[in-house]
Amino acid sequence: SSGINAEYGGSGKKSAGGSAVPVEELRELLESSMQTTISLTELVEQQTQRISEITTFVDEAREEAKKTREDIQANKLANEAAMTRLVEEIQVMKLENEAAINSTVQKIQVQIKFEKEKALNSTEQKF
Repeated sequence: SSGINAEYGGSGKKSAGGSAVPVEELRELLESSMQTTISLTELVEQQTQRISEITTFVDEAREEAKKTREDIQANKLANEAAMTRLVEEIQVMKLENEAAINSTVQKIQVQIKFEKEKALNSTEQKF
């Protein structure tokens, strides 16, 4: 044991050049290394938390976009169905109006024919 201490300068450690490194310097280096490790660990934890928050945000945004697309598609289908119903109603109204117009035209034609015959009869009676 005393041979080892003598070989390593009594500190238990030998530097690369063969000279002894004081224990206090090794303690400071170890403490500095531990503080750096702690700081890096805290930084990794912070970054991990940020990544988790970003991932959650992106997932929520994707879900919201998916729901919005589904809502748009549902609205599109509902609008198409409503438009189809309106077109059908307009077509029915058109047919009803055409029938009413045809009926009115026929009545007018009958009335005109009646008035012509009446006028002819009135003219024939004068002569």
